[in-house]
Amino acid sequence: MAAIMNEGYVVHSPNNARLFWALLEAKERPLPVAQDWELISDRTETVKAVRSFGAKCSLASEHQSSTIEYLSLSAK
Repeated sequence: MAAIMNEGYVVHSPNNARLFWALLEAKERPLPVAQDWELISDRTETVKAVRSFGAKCSLASEHQSSTIEYLSLSAK
């Protein structure tokens, strides 16, 4: 996931123990194939504009969880 400049950022904060073990396991595996990016925004207008070009984009409110947070830069 990625955020659009001047809109905000997506922060992923996994559990420390899970992250540690995932990193250890990752050392033993071959590099993964490149993955698709998905842009995240808290502005409906931005999501519509990005999707109109065929790119993956969704609203930040669709991704809120205990490990993912969207930090908006826009004043509300």
